[in-house]
Amino acid sequence: MVHLNNHIAFWMEFKMKVSAVVVTYNRVEMLKEVISALLSSKARLNHVIVVDNNSDKATQDFLLSMG
Repeated sequence: MVHLNNHIAFWMEFKMKVSAVVVTYNRVEMLKEVISALLSSKARLNHVIVVDNNSDKATQDFLLSMG
């Protein structure tokens, strides 16, 4: 599990805008874990940007299902 809350608490104190960038290549299970951690973190993310480096269909299907 990716632990982000300690790092993000600092930014929240200053009410800064935060965007997350996730780079993936054929790691759909890890991508699900990272996206879940980001969405459940205490930070109010402005954007979650996923850079897909030409992954297989499973990764593409997951990203499309996210909206």
